[in-house]
Amino acid sequence: MIDYEQNILNFNKQLSFKNIKLVNAGTLSFDKLRTTLSEVEGLKKGGKSFGAAQDKPDGIIIAGMGGSALAGDLVNFLAKDYELKIPVVVWKDYGLPRTNFKNPLFIAVSFSGNTEETTSAFRESRKYKLRAVVTSGGKLKELALKNNAAAALFSAGDLLPRQSLGLIFYGVAAIIRLKFPEFKIPEFSGLRPVDFKQKGRGLAVLLKGHAYRQAGRIPVVYSSVANKTIAYNWKIRFNETAKLPSFYNVLPEMNHNEIVGFQNGIFSSKIFAIFLNDSNDNLRVKERFKITEKLLKEKGVVCFDVILSGRGILEKFWKAIMMADWTAFYLARFAKINPAATPIIDRIKKVMTKQTVNY
Repeated sequence: MIDYEQNILNFNKQLSFKNIKLVNAGTLSFDKLRTTLSEVEGLKKGGKSFGAAQDKPDGIIIAGMGGSALAGDLVNFLAKDYELKIPVVVWKDYGLPRTNFKNPLFIAVSFSGNTEETTSAFRESRKYKLRAVVTSGGKLKELALKNNAAAALFSAGDLLPRQSLGLIFYGVAAIIRLKFPEFKIPEFSGLRPVDFKQKGRGLAVLLKGHAYRQAGRIPVVYSSVANKTIAYNWKIRFNETAKLPSFYNVLPEMNHNEIVGFQNGIFSSKIFAIFLNDSNDNLRVKERFKITEKLLKEKGVVCFDVILSGRGILEKFWKAIMMADWTAFYLARFAKINPAATPIIDRIKKVMTKQTVNY
């Protein structure tokens, strides 16, 4: 049985590389496996490299769905700040994306290891030299071992995919660091999820009447472009944990289209907006936040502010996720909803499994 609250309390224990077991890591360590002594000598003399340098990826493709794909989104979110200077494509579909990469690092990510879209992508990735998986087991682990691909493995325990973002992310980061050691991701096991419990509960108290009354309002999360990954994660927790339709958008883009949808006020009574405020946001974006919130309130939208904090971009992210988890958990508790159950997703998977051909 899933102890949802205890899993939130223990989330910080995931924020470390010590939970990750690397298998077949040598298949990605081309500097050790493929560079011959003569090539090394050639490098010393200024000659052309035919080994490690040639095998350096020119892009990263991270394939995954749902909670597993969030780790790819997070890599994109962090890339600039953590010296990852090549393009990252996050793929949430069957097969493979079309790219111009000549030598990408492909990473298939599936919490269970049985996500059919992701196993489909891994099977089609045979054309790539650099392949890896991040999983707790299942078909994806079997495929990785069979194909001698690198694997970052972790124990799932009683976690749900959306509760395991730390494990999955540090697994993906461990794979990336095999080729890009400069991608130095710090650990945050010292953060305390309990510190965000009352803040999350307090916000849930404010939101519950708007979310679950007969004519319930839909939560919409707004952030700057820089924090769109955080906004998206809040939206997902409202969806899966609190069982609410929810959406997100970013400013300034929202001011050029979505804002007009509130103009006549017809739908305003159906929405409550959460603004994720960040002191590091562009000054003009901050001003847009103030103006947008004022206009939405005039049209009848209920608005709430959440202040993002953290000494760095990744700490800010984990703190925001902890608060989102508590907020969604307490919304579910107040509504007497099981926060863990997602029967509609299970139903889709069951129907698709019956129709599976070879994924």
